Amino acid sequence: MADASSSSIPYDTVASTLGVWIVSFFLATILYGMGFLQVWLYFHWYPNDGWKLKLLVLTIFTLETVQVTTFFAATYDVLIKHFGDWTAVLAITWLHSAQLLAGYLSAFVVQMYFACTIFLLNGPGIQRWIFTVPIVLSALTELAMTLGQAISITYIASFTQIDKTTWIYSLLSACTFACDVLIAFALYITLMGKRTAIQEIAGLQYFPSRSNTIIRKLTIYAINRGVLTAIAAAINLILFLAMPNTFYYFIGLLTSSKLYMNSMLAALNSRQYISQVSEDEAARCWNSIPVHVLRSEPRRSRVATITTNVTNSSVYQDETSSRDSKLGFSADNI
Repeated sequence: MADASSSSIPYDTVASTLGVWIVSFFLATILYGMGFLQVWLYFHWYPNDGWKLKLLVLTIFTLETVQVTTFFAATYDVLIKHFGDWTAVLAITWLHSAQLLAGYLSAFVVQMYFACTIFLLNGPGIQRWIFTVPIVLSALTELAMTLGQAISITYIASFTQIDKTTWIYSLLSACTFACDVLIAFALYITLMGKRTAIQEIAGLQYFPSRSNTIIRKLTIYAINRGVLTAIAAAINLILFLAMPNTFYYFIGLLTSSKLYMNSMLAALNSRQYISQVSEDEAARCWNSIPVHVLRSEPRRSRVATITTNVTNSSVYQDETSSRDSKLGFSADNI
């Protein structure tokens, strides 16, 4: 049975299905490994974070572990258990539905984390609602479409019938793309709007060129997070529509949730680095001012003393927590 069915299958068909399947799984496992390392670094670097934030990290990591495990099980089932059986390759089992749900649930949780961060960063006012409401609505629509897609593929039970779910999958990918773009845009506008606050917290309000460097770093981080996940969602949608009857869309589908995990963990793990950069910049700026200028400016002298003391390791963690809290990154607020 296996030999007869596999001998009539063209090479291009195998390459566009099983070949893409393996490549996608390979990329997903690499990104999962990167996320695993970031999880370990997070708990090693930030043991004093609140339990809510730690639970959030564990939830994301658990969902991604379920996703990569179920896809590995599906791969083993096709390539080993049913080797040469083409009907097994095209069959949709509960493993496919499980990995789809786990991946998009992980993405949803990360999107809610960034929505919460944007909400807290903007403080009281209408702007926080203008930014977060569209993000939450698009994320909830994405979650609803995920459930619909999982139920639909379980019902049709074959990749040969996957075109019947085109409208659901297209809306799902479009909502994911829109949510990522909105998050990147909102973070950019929010960070640029808090330029003065960041300058004061970092002690660089008298050095706009130096403070711009820090703000530029924060902005680049924010845009990169949204751009990477948005590109993955766009690739997913384009390949699904442009190349039917193939598995090329797996490339965007399987890697997107891992990009979400890594983007959130990168945001958490970069806090210490950004704080250190701001302190180094402040110390460098104040140390470059002649002593007679500092003596003639009592206020600047006091700020310089505070900035210099911040570099002391005994005060570093408290100062970092205070800065994060003022910027809305406090773990207790998540």
